[in-house]
This record gives sequence, C-alpha cells and structure tokens, in this order.
Amino acid sequence: MTVTDNLFGTTQLSSIRAETIKKTYMLLGLSVAGGLCGGYLGAQSDSLANLFTGWLGWILAMVLLNVIPRVAIAARHNPVLGVSALLADGFVSGLVLAPILRFASLYSPGTTKIAMLMTLIVFGVVTLFVMSSSRTFSAPRGLMLGIFVSIIAAMVLNAFLNIGLL
Repeated sequence: MTVTDNLFGTTQLSSIRAETIKKTYMLLGLSVAGGLCGGYLGAQSDSLANLFTGWLGWILAMVLLNVIPRVAIAARHNPVLGVSALLADGFVSGLVLAPILRFASLYSPGTTKIAMLMTLIVFGVVTLFVMSSSRTFSAPRGLMLGIFVSIIAAMVLNAFLNIGLL
C-alpha cells in the first residue's frame, strides 16, 4: 500500500489486528486518564509545581519517565503490574507538566479546564470511533469525524464560556 492509500482509503483489518488496535486504544485511554489526573493535581498544588520547576525535579521527572515505561515493558506478562505502570507513567507525565499548567491557570484560569475538556472530548470520540469500527478502518472518515467533533465542541464551549477566538 502506498501512503496515499493509507491516508485516503479504507483498510481491511483482520480480526486479530482489530482486537489489537482496540486494546491499544483502551490502554492509551488509561494513560491519558492518568495524565489528566496528574496534570490536574499538579496544577492545583504549588509544591508539586515548584518541585518540577527546579533542576532536581527535572532530573526526577526524566528518571521516572524513563524507568516507568521500562517497568511496564518488563511486566508485559503481568497485566496488573503492566497496567499499573502505564497509569503511573501517565500520572507522572501529567505531574511533569504541572509548572506549565500552574502558570497557565494563574494567568488564565479557564484555559486548563477548556484544554482538559477538549482533550477528553476529542480523545473520547476518536476512541469510540476506533472501538465501533469492526474489520474496516477508513482514515478519511475518522479524520472528518475528529474535525467535526472538534468544531462542534469548540462552538459549545464558546457558547458557555464566551471565548473570543472560538
């Protein structure tokens, strides 16, 4: 298959490949949920935001972000430990973003909530699309659905929050 076939065509999936894609999206969803929780907790806490602002926090973040995925890979035959490591990695990733999120929430309090909501909406719709597709996957249909949902979500947010850019 050429690149244009992958981007603009419909791909037939075997049942094993479809199941693998669905499981991957479920695990990715767990990691995103952990990241949202870590980011929210880090944005609400001055001490966590200050920890990851300094050089010691950056070293800690880099060590954790490199060690936890290795634990998940090493524990791939143990589902409980592997999924726990995946959740922990998402959570730590959210905590690492704490200084940026804290800074954004101080200067524009609604921005982080809007970004979190848009992330949840778009990721949720893409995940639902992947979960509902059976043995065929259409990239243009998925892309158009993602764009459509993003525009609708932005219009709904604009109606309630009066964001001028949207």
